Amino acid sequence: MPQAEYPWLKHYEEGVPHSIQYPSVPLHRTLEDTAARFPDHTALAFLGNKVTYRQLNAQADRFASALQGLGVGKGDRVAVILPNCPQFVVAFYGTLKAGGVVVPTNPLYVEREVEHQLRDSGARVVVTLTKFYPTVQKVQPKTAVEHVVATNIKEYFPAVKRLLFTLLLEAKDGHRVPLEKRPDHHWFGDLMRGAEAAPGPVKVGPDDVALFQFGRTLHCTCGQRVGLAPRRRLADTEAPRFLADAMLGRLARWLRLLGFDTAYAAELPDSDLVRRALDEERWILTRDRALPVEWRVSGIFVLDSETLADQLRDVVQAFGLAPRVRPFSRCGECNAPLAAASRAEVAAEVPPRVLARARELRRCPSCGRVYWRGSHTARMKAVMDRILADA
Repeated sequence: MPQAEYPWLKHYEEGVPHSIQYPSVPLHRTLEDTAARFPDHTALAFLGNKVTYRQLNAQADRFASALQGLGVGKGDRVAVILPNCPQFVVAFYGTLKAGGVVVPTNPLYVEREVEHQLRDSGARVVVTLTKFYPTVQKVQPKTAVEHVVATNIKEYFPAVKRLLFTLLLEAKDGHRVPLEKRPDHHWFGDLMRGAEAAPGPVKVGPDDVALFQFGRTLHCTCGQRVGLAPRRRLADTEAPRFLADAMLGRLARWLRLLGFDTAYAAELPDSDLVRRALDEERWILTRDRALPVEWRVSGIFVLDSETLADQLRDVVQAFGLAPRVRPFSRCGECNAPLAAASRAEVAAEVPPRVLARARELRRCPSCGRVYWRGSHTARMKAVMDRILADA
């Protein structure tokens, strides 16, 4: 396993092998073997609630039995649209025990992305959170999905937290969603309670498909591998669009002055930052190393450099922007494309000497700011030229 191909290996501590011998058994057997060896050890810890390996294995068995009752057989796709919660783990191993293939689906996906993944994977069953149930409702008729299983995030909460969540947050945060009364929509808990304790036998081998993972990966500058949502392929004439987080306001302004569509998120929490990037098909620019680890979704570019010049150079190099630079074509303040303006239109807004000498005047149609070429633009262009020369 060469380090040139897998650069993260150089960060392994001394004595940690680059690879190990994996047992030639189906993936779900690892859970069964661990439950047999360490039945009372904690497998999951969730907001103060603990699930042992014995309990997890038993719940996965029961969920597998429930899936078989819905008609899931070997090779059938089961989409899991859940955040990090015990239900995800139960659904994951339950699907494998039933002989199915897990299709993890990012819960931050917008409607069209959920539809694409369900259609493309051929998922027959969807397991989702009540908060995301309305999206699944809308796209189900356009897919091959035959059954929808919904669960509330509070199902594995400790008793006191569950009560407080029910009283204070469930409705406010969009988790209190009624299920449509139809035979193909089920509550996770009801399905589990009505299922047999153990699934029927399924012949599954170590070479059978266990996981159908969408997306692709890249290496961030931080060294992490980051999952990307399926993205529309850019035409040769198109430049990528960016979303700079709160730490990169100056970089956002300079990218705009170079002519690149760069939004700036001054106060967005990470969840909203990621959602906006997905909705608007933008690359996130950040200095937060934890962001691509926690949110393995859209394109995330992590900048190690601390100086503006180095950050700008890194972005230009990484995305091949040099041939697409169009200086002063976009407003540095609000990101809108600039429009040509006549002298008469801006006569009251610029100094008389500028009005007399400027060969080209531009106005931002959004904020009204007027731009012209002068000594300040010459200085800015000199900085840009130095950066581009190294890119």
